[in-house]
Amino acid sequence: MQISHQGNECKLIYTENLALELDQSDPVRIALFNVGPLSSHFVGQIPVGGGHVLRTDILRFIYQRYMGARITCLDGYVNAWLRHSGRQPRHVRDRIGGRIDAHGFELALAAAKGGGWIRRHNAIVRKIYALMRMARLDAHMETGGLFSHRIVQSQAASFEKGKGRQGIIPDILYRKPAKGGEPAREVLLDVKVLNEGSAGYETVANQAELENPTQCGPVNKRAEKVDADYQRNAKKIDTKYNSEPADRLHMGPVESELATYTVTGLGCGAYGDVSDSVLELLDEIAEGLAGTYGQDLGYNSFATQLQMTKRYVMRELSTTIVLENAYMVYQRFQRFRALRSTDESDVMVTDLMDEAPLAQAQAEVMGYNLHATLE
Repeated sequence: MQISHQGNECKLIYTENLALELDQSDPVRIALFNVGPLSSHFVGQIPVGGGHVLRTDILRFIYQRYMGARITCLDGYVNAWLRHSGRQPRHVRDRIGGRIDAHGFELALAAAKGGGWIRRHNAIVRKIYALMRMARLDAHMETGGLFSHRIVQSQAASFEKGKGRQGIIPDILYRKPAKGGEPAREVLLDVKVLNEGSAGYETVANQAELENPTQCGPVNKRAEKVDADYQRNAKKIDTKYNSEPADRLHMGPVESELATYTVTGLGCGAYGDVSDSVLELLDEIAEGLAGTYGQDLGYNSFATQLQMTKRYVMRELSTTIVLENAYMVYQRFQRFRALRSTDESDVMVTDLMDEAPLAQAQAEVMGYNLHATLE
């Protein structure tokens, strides 16, 4: 085991030295310096593990995106215009200016409302929730009415109508039991997903010469903002719906209710990278699985059972994140190519909204099974 660990360390150092020779804006360098502990686990799942069977062209597309390489199926469409109907981050506008690039950044960053971002997010949430339930953790996805009872009656209908946009509706409510001297608590889990081309990824690659570059920095930074976002949004809700003064020093009803929960952001990135909070949650899931299914794995040692279940949950989530990221861009490219073949005029971002239903597309395009069972 020690020899294997030392060998992996040598490979990592060799890879980092090669990456340092690349230009700071090179997508390969950016990919290599932004991977984290979860990133490589999907490799053992593709193309046939856990019910995942992929066509060769899909498999090539996934690995090219994962490694930050040029995506060969985009050849012939590079520099074609993808017109934006809304704002784009300045660093994206300045670098690629709305044109299809060789790495699919522009397709991933296109703000097509109702399109792939939401479906990708929801697929990752469902995978995390499924793993939690499999581990018999007390998790719930019906979280829409958590704060409704703290709104004054006269404003209740207005709040309910717009609650999806209030910024305090978590993806999962986790009732965490008492353990190790820590009291039981209710945790609001909110998943945040980053795209390739985001400014934070290039920043990390630029820091690579430093002695201690920030591994998984962008996803950790995004996850850490979630608690403050919830507090700020709760204050706005109390001001708008409960007639609390905007310059108040005390907490309003919704703020007080929010204070009874622990808010945790779960950052999931473009390269299978995840925030520390995700790794901590996966540790809890693995422990729950080991306690539930450990004896069925054929090992008497709990440490070995835990090692097996941890490998499983990391592989499952890593695979979901990487494939969902690739699926979103691939599906958008298919739509873009179809529009370009019938009309040589510019394609609008809003045209990318017309995407196939998620379940149908996964079955027909990717052959990807989100419900792989414990092996």
